[in-house]
Amino acid sequence: MRAAQPLAPGDRTGPYGVRMETYPLAEARDRLGQLVAAPIPTSELEELQRLRDAADAAEAAAREAAPTGPSMTHDDFMARLEGEDLRAAAS
Repeated sequence: MRAAQPLAPGDRTGPYGVRMETYPLAEARDRLGQLVAAPIPTSELEELQRLRDAADAAEAAAREAAPTGPSMTHDDFMARLEGEDLRAAAS
């Protein structure tokens, strides 16, 4: 599972390590289009998480086999992977 961004008040981590924020019902109703990107069946979410975990494990093994920098903790490594994923998604 990937490291989550620091949680702000009202935020929590939901199923599968997905970062979730809480909103009052009226605000959530008014912002529903912004808050819900694409609902998918739980089985597909589980498969996506399994594939993501497998890709993370392969990346960790590759980096362990050919280290390119100083060693780091697992949490630091996962935070770095998350940052790389966010930058890749933004481009």
